[in-house]
Amino acid sequence: MKISLVVVLFVLIIYQPVHAQFQAGISGAVVYPLKTLAAEVDYGYGPSVLLGYSFFSSFDVQFGYERLFFGPLRPDYYIGSGNIVLRYRFLNKQKYSLYSGFLTGLFQIVSEVPWIVSGDNVAFQKKKEHAVGIAPMVGLITDSGLHKNLKIDVSTSYSLLFLQRNYAWQNLKLTAVWYF
Repeated sequence: MKISLVVVLFVLIIYQPVHAQFQAGISGAVVYPLKTLAAEVDYGYGPSVLLGYSFFSSFDVQFGYERLFFGPLRPDYYIGSGNIVLRYRFLNKQKYSLYSGFLTGLFQIVSEVPWIVSGDNVAFQKKKEHAVGIAPMVGLITDSGLHKNLKIDVSTSYSLLFLQRNYAWQNLKLTAVWYF
């Protein structure tokens, strides 16, 4: 019984000739630091790339990489992440879709800290920290008007990294997604 259920689910997920689609995208983000992170850095920005797959025209799984840079207070500071996004489109219309989702991933925070001070000379050393993070999100996917396969995705998320000092930020992202 259990094996047949697994086989049926596998076939339903894999065999979706009409509704299943691969997707690839690039995006730009604007980041507003919150809480502890706001005391250390200014605003942020950064690019990301994604590869994904849509199931049943309403469920997406995406794998991505994002690198966030932070303003003039800390030009040597950035956060990189390899992540997985799961999202569900709860309103699918012909021209647009609304969705909610969840991002999780491994994050790496890189900064330069003073290492050796000798008179006026200061040597810096790169400091790397690793953390797990989560980000609930909501967004809107709409036609680009340029090509039927090119969609524009506008989303916002609240990201939280689990370190000794939990980092949090609000993220506004604009993504161009090509559906194959």
